[in-house]
Parts: sequence; structure tokens; C-alpha cells
Amino acid sequence: MVTDCLNPKQALSSVEMISHIKDGLSVGEFDSLRDLLGLSDRELASKVGVSVPTLYRRRQAKGRLDSQASDRIMRLARLFALSVQFFEGDEAAARRWMQRPAPALAGLRPLDAAETEVGARAVEQLIGRLEHSVLT
Repeated sequence: MVTDCLNPKQALSSVEMISHIKDGLSVGEFDSLRDLLGLSDRELASKVGVSVPTLYRRRQAKGRLDSQASDRIMRLARLFALSVQFFEGDEAAARRWMQRPAPALAGLRPLDAAETEVGARAVEQLIGRLEHSVLT
């Protein structure tokens, strides 16, 4: 599901995505996003609002994350997919961009701004402005 964001032809519909988020994503989706973003378990866990011990327990039990963490995972996956699209498929460039402070985000890294929905929208808008060469 997380990796499907990178391939629009395989992406789930919004209704399907809502259902998966409400049911809770598997820890495997967390792991996929962690690998895509090049983060540690601790770094991504703090971004999605789950403690590392809870993450490890759920991983061992093959359990699911709660809907809030699941929503944050999909938010970050969507933003990463948008940045990959902006960088014409270059995942490494997108990963670096997500982890560098952005002056247009008051010096926040896009990854940090995306911890909130408002911040995620600001990152989306920034990507749109960059795509259209609007730098103000």
C-alpha cells in the first residue's frame, strides 16, 4: 500500500484507503515507509506518533497500527510520492529533499512539517510551487 503511492496505476481509491486506515495498517507498511525514507524505526515512530516499544510489540504479534499512526504513514507516503514525481522518479533526490530544511517552510524539513495536516498541505503547496517555478 505504501509503495503503491509511487505507482498511480496501482494506487487504491480514496474509499479503499480510508477503510485500510481505519482498520489500521500493518507494521509492514511502517517498515516499507521507513525504508523508502531512509529513516530508523525511532525516527519514523516519532513522526507517526507511536512509541518504539509499541511498534516492536505490534511487529512481533503481527498486529496493526492504530488509525492515527496509519493516517500519518499514508500522509508521509503520499508526500514522498509527490516529491519523487517532482524529481522525475529519483527516489534518492526526493529522500534528500524531504530531509533538508526548506526556507519556504520557515526552515523546517518537509518531513518535520508533515507531522501535522496543516504542515503536510504546506509541503504539497511547496511542491506545486516548485513544479511551476513559483518561488515566493
